[in-house]
Amino acid sequence: MDDLAASASEYVPSEAALSSETGGTGLTHIVARSPALPLLELDDRHFEILAYLILREKAGSSTFYDAVSLLRTGADKGRDVLLRRSVVTGVVQCKRKADKVGRESLMTEILRFALYAVREPQLIPAAGTRYEIWTASGLTERARALVESPDTRSLMRAELPTFVDRARANIVSLQPHRDAALNDAELAYAIDIAAGLVLQHVGPEAIK
Repeated sequence: MDDLAASASEYVPSEAALSSETGGTGLTHIVARSPALPLLELDDRHFEILAYLILREKAGSSTFYDAVSLLRTGADKGRDVLLRRSVVTGVVQCKRKADKVGRESLMTEILRFALYAVREPQLIPAAGTRYEIWTASGLTERARALVESPDTRSLMRAELPTFVDRARANIVSLQPHRDAALNDAELAYAIDIAAGLVLQHVGPEAIK
């Protein structure tokens, strides 16, 4: 396992651990209630575990990753699931919300992850790493336009500075430095990291 996010906060859960986290009955008791997967009946953690299980099932030689790991609750630093092929090739963030995820929220999540990476260099992803946003209710039109844009890099460079206060809010480890120049340099580096990500959305219609 490479250094990118390889820590005590990341693990490959055993079946017993998954059973424990889902109340001993797995996810089938929820899924069985409806022919369509009722994502909003899952809590946030169960949604993350569902994403992990789906991705684990698909891992292999025909995909861009062959190993999957889950981040522990409260220690994810802007990541819920990590995908690897020797090195980290994908970062997954899960949003189980009744409302569609908007462009502002998506930008904030991306920048928050990048700021964590600046503060903890072992989290810095290689350029071209996929950033997948998994949603229970989809994206707004503006958020989808960002993800699907042929020039996402330029859009993020232009818009991300607007969200730095939101990205730092209520997170002690991301609070700004006293030195304004250091804050500016940190933000510039975070934007470089974010702009190097390849965005991908996985919505409810694709979560099966």
